[in-house]
Amino acid sequence: MLQDLRRDGILNDVIGCCVKGKIRELRIVDEATGKVELVGQKIGSYNIVPKESYMYTLTLPNYHFLMLTAFKGQMV
Repeated sequence: MLQDLRRDGILNDVIGCCVKGKIRELRIVDEATGKVELVGQKIGSYNIVPKESYMYTLTLPNYHFLMLTAFKGQMV
């Protein structure tokens, strides 16, 4: 697994670094079905996308992502 992270540039370029991401917003389209849509442009690298109430995804280059969670108002 570490070899894969190193090969894809995630180990040295993302993990342990301060990476600035753009927080994306989702809008509820239909409350009955729970359908949502993205507000703004298409999701790209280093975007932070909400998944559930406390879970987020940090999108990375080459179709990789990291799952993030919020503890006491901080992302970890």
